[in-house]
Amino acid sequence: MIRNKIFFIFLLFIIRPGFSQQKDYSWPLPDNWVEEFITFPLKFAPEINYHGIEEIHFMPGWRGNDSLAEQRWSYTFSWYLDTLIYFNEERLRKDLTIYFDGLQKWVQKNSLGYIPMNVPPEIRIKRAGKNESLKFSGTAEILDIFYTNKPIKLNIKISLLMDPQAGKTLVLFELSPKPFSHPVWKQLDQHISEFKIKI
Repeated sequence: MIRNKIFFIFLLFIIRPGFSQQKDYSWPLPDNWVEEFITFPLKFAPEINYHGIEEIHFMPGWRGNDSLAEQRWSYTFSWYLDTLIYFNEERLRKDLTIYFDGLQKWVQKNSLGYIPMNVPPEIRIKRAGKNESLKFSGTAEILDIFYTNKPIKLNIKISLLMDPQAGKTLVLFELSPKPFSHPVWKQLDQHISEFKIKI
């Protein structure tokens, strides 16, 4: 039961289920997935000094549906930023470290009866290949603050798109504890490919 209370508190104070700002992109939500929006600067990680929108899409089994247990902690999110930012492995690693560390501390601070644990995130990022300047992969060893309160290791894929004319930067994240060979990644990859910037 505690995981449901923690998740509710997170949604109540950080995430907006609706978003009134006009979006200049489309990202269709698959059936039974859940979407949430957060505006930058993020309440739980204000040190990430960007401006734009974070949009999060959770797979149906993310919250722990036992019939979809293979989807737990499998989700995608996008950063659609209002400036050109030149991301590399180190910048992504630093940003994700701040992101997950801030998320962990914020949820623990705002969860009554929750025993805080200090588990600093361990983020590893590398380019997907020698000729892949805009694709990355890696891992995030973080605290599972929503379910077990124990460390969990997530695999990560990251894709970048920059639009110099519009002065925009898009960062697409895919995360799951499942290995990249697992079928869940086909669904995540397909969903990421459906992000379209309106012209």
